[in-house]
Amino acid sequence: KSCGVLLFLTFGERSLNSYKKFYKAGARGALFRFETSNQELYKMYHSGSKSNFKNRIKLLKYMNKLGYIIATGSLIGLPNQTKEDLMNDILLTKSLNVDMYSFGPLIPHQETPLANTKSTDINTVLKIIAISRLTNPNAKILITTAIETLDREKGRKQGLLSGANSLMINVTP
Repeated sequence: KSCGVLLFLTFGERSLNSYKKFYKAGARGALFRFETSNQELYKMYHSGSKSNFKNRIKLLKYMNKLGYIIATGSLIGLPNQTKEDLMNDILLTKSLNVDMYSFGPLIPHQETPLANTKSTDINTVLKIIAISRLTNPNAKILITTAIETLDREKGRKQGLLSGANSLMINVTP
């Protein structure tokens, strides 16, 4: 409060009590993507973990109820993801009545199971931003730092021209 800083969490699934404790300690925002609305894809990419789709949605709703500013959405470019999945991701984001839409491109890392997956095309991300804007004209739609990874020179500008109206800025030295 004394510094006027909005503390945003982005650390994944924790107990309900954890989110409550962080809120009481001053956290007011959470970037918490549901990753995909396709429950079969979700299960496939989380095999072997305790994470499940229904619990993830429950946590989003709980954080919203506590008063967190929520940014959520999906990953764009998951293997086996369809255009219908992406449209359902937009509709799910809207139905959750969250503060910000956050759709980020999949950028595989060489040391992950998706290492051989091709990075998402920036035009696909821009189309999702544009459709999100048409679906919800009043939404705050983020340009993620990953968009700038796809196109360092024009990514941010293209995202704004596609309908985004909020920026994530990487200030890490």
